[in-house]
Amino acid sequence: MGKEQFIFHQVFGNKIPRIEDFSPQDRIRILGELTARIFDTSVDFLRKERTFPNKEINKLMALFWNLVENKITPVALTPAVHSLSFWCEKRGIEETAFVLVPADFTKLCRRNPTMQLGALVFVASQARDYYSNRFYKSKEMEQRALAYEAEFLLTTQKILPGFIPNEYQRNVLNFHSHGLESLSPELRYQSMPFISARAS
Repeated sequence: MGKEQFIFHQVFGNKIPRIEDFSPQDRIRILGELTARIFDTSVDFLRKERTFPNKEINKLMALFWNLVENKITPVALTPAVHSLSFWCEKRGIEETAFVLVPADFTKLCRRNPTMQLGALVFVASQARDYYSNRFYKSKEMEQRALAYEAEFLLTTQKILPGFIPNEYQRNVLNFHSHGLESLSPELRYQSMPFISARAS
């Protein structure tokens, strides 16, 4: 019997094409490069205190930057999702994880940048849980991700006085009105230090 295949590879194929696989004039490459620049710029904005003054978000996004950069949680651009998503699955001792970026991510960012920044924070929390071997408790993972997103929104309200949360964002803030402080003690943990050797 052959080795059981990850569901991810059944859906997306065994070989995920890279941007470099397409010619410079190909519209897929052009879209991919633009999406990568916006994605990287957004993560960079959130990981630096001088641009986003919240140390907890800065630490989260610095870890996320390393996880993506070192292909521990690589990014895949796909029309199969409609919002930023985190995919992880395990088969025995093997596991795979990807950050899935919708094909229209650039349009979504233009339409509502705070929604996409919040989504990045949400997905980064899931990537942190994956790296810390805490991904498989789905309810706890969702609560942490929402609390991180609320933390982002609370800071956004401070630095953008004209910011008006939409219905989804108001619900996030209602459930986690104090951001990360809203989490019960058993849902909190210190992030593992990033070790690049894990990428090998």
